[in-house]
Formats: sequence, C-alpha cells, structure tokens
Amino acid sequence: MFADARAALDRGDLDRAVDGYERYVSLDAANPEAWFNLGLAYKFRRDWTSAARSFRRVAELAPTMVEAFWNLGVAATALRDWPSARDAWRAIGVDPGPGDGPPILKLGPSPIRLTAGEVVWANRVDPCRARIANVPLPQSEHRWGDLVLHDVAPRGERQAWGRTWGVFDEIERLEEGEFPTLECEVHAPAAEDAAALDEHFTDHDLGAEDWTSSVRWLCESCSIGSPHAHAADGGTMPVWLPARRYGFAGPAEEIRRHLRDWAEDGPGRSFGPLRPATPDRS
Repeated sequence: MFADARAALDRGDLDRAVDGYERYVSLDAANPEAWFNLGLAYKFRRDWTSAARSFRRVAELAPTMVEAFWNLGVAATALRDWPSARDAWRAIGVDPGPGDGPPILKLGPSPIRLTAGEVVWANRVDPCRARIANVPLPQSEHRWGDLVLHDVAPRGERQAWGRTWGVFDEIERLEEGEFPTLECEVHAPAAEDAAALDEHFTDHDLGAEDWTSSVRWLCESCSIGSPHAHAADGGTMPVWLPARRYGFAGPAEEIRRHLRDWAEDGPGRSFGPLRPATPDRS
C-alpha cells in the first residue's frame, strides 16, 4: 500500500496518492514518512487544510524533521494562519518578529519562477513569501510589487552578484501590486545610458525593466537547472541596440517626469509614448 501510494505520488497521480496514504495512516498513524508524503500530495493538490494537518502530524511524530516545519509554514501561510506559520518559522530557526499577523522580514533577494515560466527577482519577506522587484513581462500576468507565495524547495539556480541563488517556484499570488504595467520605447545610445535610467528609477522607488536585454530565453534544462552556454551561442558579445523596449511601474505622471529628467541628462536620449503593456507582438 505504501509503495503503491509512493509510486502514484512520483508520477503525479495525486488522487491515488492521497487515497493510498490516507488508507495507510489509518492503519499506521505513527509513520512520519507516510504523513509527510500525504502532506506533499495534498500540497501539490493545493488542499492546504489537509496539507497543514498532515505536516502538523509529522512535526508531532518527528520534531527534528525540519522539512515538515518548512512545508507546514507554506500551508499555514496559504491559509493565512499566521500564528501557525510563525510557530513553523521559529521551529526552523527564523524569528518571525513581534505580533501575531503576517511576518514582515528582510530575508534578501531571491529569483522566483512565476507560474507562466518567467524567472524574476523578488525580495523575500518571510521564508515562503516574496514581493516582485522586477517589472515582469505582460505575458506573465504579474505586476511589479506582487506578493507571491512560493515553494521552499529550490528548483534550478541563477548566478548573480558573485554567488549562486536557488530558484523558487511560485505557488500563487497573494496580493496584486498597486500599479499596472506600462511600457514605452526608449532610445539609449549606449549601455551606460540604459544603466543610468535603471539607477534613476530605482533611486525614486519606481519600477523600470529593460525587456530588450533582461529577457533571456532558456532551454528547459537551463531553466530548471543552472544556465549554461550552448554551441549556438557563438561566444560573441551582442551588438548594443539603442532602441529598447522598457516596462515601467508606478504613477504614470511620475514615470513620464523621470523619463524626461533622464532624457535631458544625456545626449541622444529620448523616449516614446507611455502606454499599457501588451504581450510581445513578435
């Protein structure tokens, strides 16, 4: 019965896995591995109440099994059960801070793979929630500032700032960012001009994303692993294209004002009309 349930879980047959493990724990209620796998099946099925029940039972049976507390924290967060989530984070050594509401921590940046497949950078506010710091492509149906619930087991990695970062998969969006995504064509004569635009908008707490250079299409093994060179890449440096497609987020008038400030601060800089972002037409 256990082996059949495990095989069903491995092949993604969640209904069969849940049924098998539920029957198993009804006969052996003291097996933490069975309860943990049952919790995973419920988690993948997004049955958060049942997942929390399962992982809580694992924590009772095997209090040193940290994976149970990580997953209990995810399930409790999905349920907005903040006291339980806080207890789970304390169990893994993360201080959730004062209060009994959602933790607001500063756990640093992390790459998050959105449900549409795009990987963006986000700032983690607790072990399983992060606020998107990039301006995602319109195809993603996400916004700058979205708060997302993400898994706690990394799948793939990215290199940035001299270190390797694990990529976490988004589970669901918890809060939508305040501002819709806008876009316009920007003329940046050199890479330094684009860098100056990015820095200017960051300094003023506005979203700006150079979709022309930040979007990199990856093969599947690169996306869920570590991006690597391909023979077809050629090994040559790309030619700088002054015409850039930019995504922006923030109050529209502020974006226009700061674009004007940026354009006036360097020769050859300009920008086109600001408009609602639409999926790539190419």
